[in-house]
Amino acid sequence: MLKNEEEKIRTAALRALGNLGNGADVPLLARSAAAGSDWEKAAARQSLIRLRGDGVNAAIVAALAKGKPDERIALLAALGARHAVETAPTVLQYAEDSHAAVRLAAIGALRFLAGENHAAAVVKILKAAKDDKEQTAVESALLAICGRGREACADQLVAGLENVDPPARIVLLHALGRAGGAKAMEAVVGRLKDQDETVCDEAVRTLSLWPDRAAVPHLLTLAKEAEKSQHHVLSVRGLVRLASAQKDRAADLGTLSAAMSCAKRPEEKRLVLGVLGGIAAPEALALVVSALDDP
Repeated sequence: MLKNEEEKIRTAALRALGNLGNGADVPLLARSAAAGSDWEKAAARQSLIRLRGDGVNAAIVAALAKGKPDERIALLAALGARHAVETAPTVLQYAEDSHAAVRLAAIGALRFLAGENHAAAVVKILKAAKDDKEQTAVESALLAICGRGREACADQLVAGLENVDPPARIVLLHALGRAGGAKAMEAVVGRLKDQDETVCDEAVRTLSLWPDRAAVPHLLTLAKEAEKSQHHVLSVRGLVRLASAQKDRAADLGTLSAAMSCAKRPEEKRLVLGVLGGIAAPEALALVVSALDDP
């Protein structure tokens, strides 16, 4: 049926292979995913993902070595969609392929396949990124890896901060924010005085979005000493966010009081008052009353 004159029949046959086929059908599906009509390509790609059997992932890896660039792109996407984590070392090799689209496909697959033990290799790929598109793809992969590995990724990210250009440092700051933990925060704080202004700005933004209250002392220092208005605003807003009540913790009235004292613009003061209004405590009421005389 794959040789039928009717496109709809060929497409249906390709779909059927996803349920009926096995590892031996991988090369055929790879060729169909790279050539033919859009409907046929889509059906072949979906079937590569749906194939079942112990040897399918190994067959996809074997086909990668022999496939043309368009076939490799489809095969790499299939590995990612199949969550074939055991193939991550192979996919990492194709993230350095000479063909740009193949590199992008491999980096995209690493979002689903790479673990914290691959973070250093992905940082290496970041340093070698050829353009903004590749760098954006690597950032997505790193964020996904750090979302899974958390603090286990910190050492590899911190090591990567040395000897990289500002755009790559910014990507690593984002990843450190996702990883969290003391080592990651220390590295972000260290970039508050980075020689590049854009990196410094991003370090402030990352700290203002930190996931836990360990960042409060650093944000307080920023709120009191920041020379740039943007840094001051971000630090105060970060303090308010971290001091607000969460499901697992009560509001921090001491930090809210400090944020109110540091706030310069009405916008940030109103932000603090909005949080205080939801806290049933005399101390919160006292802070609200103290703002009644503010014009």
